[in-house]
Amino acid sequence: MTLEQNTYVKERFSERYGVELRALKESKTPGTKMPDFELFSGGKREAVLEVKRLESTPRTEANGWRVTQLSACVQRAVRAKDNGPSRVIHRIREGSKQLNGFDEPKILVFVNDEELLDVHDFDEAFRGSLVYRTDETGYYENTASKRLSDARIGREKLTIDLYIWIDRRRAGAIRFRPTSERGRNLQRRFFAPTALETGRVRGTVPGG
Repeated sequence: MTLEQNTYVKERFSERYGVELRALKESKTPGTKMPDFELFSGGKREAVLEVKRLESTPRTEANGWRVTQLSACVQRAVRAKDNGPSRVIHRIREGSKQLNGFDEPKILVFVNDEELLDVHDFDEAFRGSLVYRTDETGYYENTASKRLSDARIGREKLTIDLYIWIDRRRAGAIRFRPTSERGRNLQRRFFAPTALETGRVRGTVPGG
């Protein structure tokens, strides 16, 4: 992660929640990537934290999009492999590897700069499905991401105790997704979110 994003997350958590994050030193072992931060409180490390960014992707042919000019003011851009949940799944897999060597509770933070993604893409990536509802059709479960989710992060996703989603494109809105009792304890002790921010990844966590 870049220095700018490190600073953003550190300052955001400090200002909003009074949380102290300390940068972890780089590993001296070739090919080993350390998490970005430790959450420090009362003279000890309470958790380790990794940050992953979801970059904004300009809709251009250079980025793999097929762009069609529909009118003077309207374009249609299509890219076969641009799938929000798959991008999230890839970063969960990366983050779990970096956090795996620590005994302390593990936090994975997403900084989302992509206007077409939101926390529902995380929910779909984690569960492998997402439920849609309208007054006309009732409930509809989209399971398009289930096979990829099960294959890529079936076990890894539950090694992370607390996921935090920050939407920079939406005024820095923050959402929490605990997956374990350790994660819920971290959330209660250090982040004290509002009811709007809180959510469980339903359908996977016992009691969720």
